[in-house]
Amino acid sequence: MSIQCPICLQHVVQTDIEVHVEKCLEPQKKESYTLRQKSSSIVPSDVNPFFKKKTPIKRKSTEKRDFESNDKKKKKKTPLINSSTHAKPSIRDILDQNNNNVSNTEFESFFSSNEEKENKSPVKLEAIGSNFNEKFDENNFFPISPDSFKPTKYKKEIGKLKSLLLGDIPLAEQMRPNNFDNFYGQNSFGAKNLLKELFVSNKIPSLILWGPPGCGKTSFAHIISRRCKESDSKYRFVTLSATMAGINDVKDEIKVAKNEKKLTSRKTVLFIDEIHRFNKMQQDTFLPYVEDGTIVLIGATTENPSFYINNALISRCHVVVFNSLETEVILKILQNAIELLNETDQEVAKCRFEEGALNLVAQYANGDARCALNKLDMILQAKKESIHVSQANSQISCELIREELQRCCVNYDKAGDEHYNLISALHKSIRGSDVDASIYWLARMLEGGEKPLYIARRLIRIASEDIGLADSNALPQAVSAYQACHFIGMPECDIILAQVVVYLANAPKSIAVYEAYKNAKDFIKNCSGSQPEVPLHLRNAPTKLMENLGYGKDYKYTPLFKEDPMQEYLPKSMLGKKFFNATEEGN
Repeated sequence: MSIQCPICLQHVVQTDIEVHVEKCLEPQKKESYTLRQKSSSIVPSDVNPFFKKKTPIKRKSTEKRDFESNDKKKKKKTPLINSSTHAKPSIRDILDQNNNNVSNTEFESFFSSNEEKENKSPVKLEAIGSNFNEKFDENNFFPISPDSFKPTKYKKEIGKLKSLLLGDIPLAEQMRPNNFDNFYGQNSFGAKNLLKELFVSNKIPSLILWGPPGCGKTSFAHIISRRCKESDSKYRFVTLSATMAGINDVKDEIKVAKNEKKLTSRKTVLFIDEIHRFNKMQQDTFLPYVEDGTIVLIGATTENPSFYINNALISRCHVVVFNSLETEVILKILQNAIELLNETDQEVAKCRFEEGALNLVAQYANGDARCALNKLDMILQAKKESIHVSQANSQISCELIREELQRCCVNYDKAGDEHYNLISALHKSIRGSDVDASIYWLARMLEGGEKPLYIARRLIRIASEDIGLADSNALPQAVSAYQACHFIGMPECDIILAQVVVYLANAPKSIAVYEAYKNAKDFIKNCSGSQPEVPLHLRNAPTKLMENLGYGKDYKYTPLFKEDPMQEYLPKSMLGKKFFNATEEGN
């Protein structure tokens, strides 16, 4: 997990914060510090030791007028603090605008007021220094305990600094794992997995990470980036998002990767999030550089690589399939998140979940860990506000969860891979005469936002392909359902579709027509040579010339015969060929 340094405000890994802070404090050994010598407003040094009073330069009257006329053309800089009221600068202002060069002496005097200077001896404040190890609590994600600052009246300002470190970071980002030991939910990354062994041995292959949202693709890339930052790594890690970066950005990174490989022999791991947003021509840019080893490509996508990723690129990368997370896995992630929040937020620590409430949040996430963490954060923030305003009960009940999370995150994309998976499941359930499964898959599609006319068209196909002659009413039922959906639309047409789905699932099945057409189609595809010609007696003769050529000659009009006229309808080379095999249902 990464936290923000209180000195330079950069994100640093928690385990490296001690060394990082020591480096930030090296320039603080100087005794004096000057803030913005060219600033238009300077606070006297007797008010705040961060600012030294400048002696005004005497100018002649002409010089003064020239200076004032030129100064009007320039935009005046806003002073850091108001010189008239002598207000203190905020901690953020000092850290940002002083370039992190504040000495310990000045840091102490910043927290002492003017009254304390006049009436009392200066109050010393223990800040971050050489004895940082004594101040660091490894069990606390905030590197400096507020209790180590004296006097206690400054705890409020330290609390603000603490919220600055973690308050702006989303909970899902805070919970990203840093190693495979904390990477939950994907059994393919077990202890004996080949990929894990490659990463441990400092061998990173090109990968395509494919899976639904919130299953761990970006977290997996985050673990790789951490591995690349280790001292023994032979790689550098670069992240781009196909939603924001263009192909020119990719080319720039490839140029840097070439130079890096020449100078340091280090390869570049290029992580492209949402790589399916690049079209096939843009994806071709990666091919030669993946081929010669200039870059190691890792692409993350929620779409099926077979449809959205260049085949040549797939052949050069290993496709890793990520599955939706089980409810038990998401529950474990939520429990870890609550432990983190209890350590960093005292108000959250007061909240208690009713038995089964946290499991309900995990169920509503529908396999999406990011969705679950966002919902947990939303619930806790709402509960904190109610406790603060009205001193309400701190318990979070299942009823509250249901009210806050009225609808779960439905994993459904109307044009992607899941779209075809669900319609296939509906079709096969009707074919198997499983009414319950058929209703379930229909509801999944409709609740996910699928267009009812698309489902109705597929039901018409099912009525002919899987039922056919076994129930002659199936096709009219399906056609009527399509017309009804067209007339009234959603949400009223959901029951109409459900009625037809139940009818088709319960109807007898016959694929005699489907198989007959399939046999004829296969015969035509596999025919050697040219297709046989239509017999003359079956040809139409609209002109005298065609009639003279024998078109329609000796044709027997069947309705005029009481018995079978014994007329052939297939070419001579196909006489006796059977395509339709009649069954009891088909007769």
